[in-house]
Amino acid sequence: AYLKRRIDPIALMVAFDGRASEHRHPLPRVDHEGRLKRWMLMGTVGRRKGLMLSVSRIVSFGPVPDDMRAKHQACMEVDAEINLNTIPGRTSDELYFVLEKAYAARGFAEEIRLHHQGGLTG
Repeated sequence: AYLKRRIDPIALMVAFDGRASEHRHPLPRVDHEGRLKRWMLMGTVGRRKGLMLSVSRIVSFGPVPDDMRAKHQACMEVDAEINLNTIPGRTSDELYFVLEKAYAARGFAEEIRLHHQGGLTG
């Protein structure tokens, strides 16, 4: 789909079940992790005309567990909060603290330290 739209694929990362729960960034691995059972996390990065886009998606192959649904809702709220606060003149420091407060307000204060917060590509 990327190439059809003249988007350069920069990265495609996939993890599932246990490893996807432990690592917020599904880095490639060469060792065998077993078979996909319940859900997977995919992250991809593309570039077109110098602009970068990062997208992550989770797919559940069955009923979505309540804890996953709650985490997803919190992520969507944190994402909305950072998007609304990304305005001209705002520094990266200021935006980091917006994220830190947003995670904490939803009961996930530790998440700010478990994964980089997007960097300059979002």
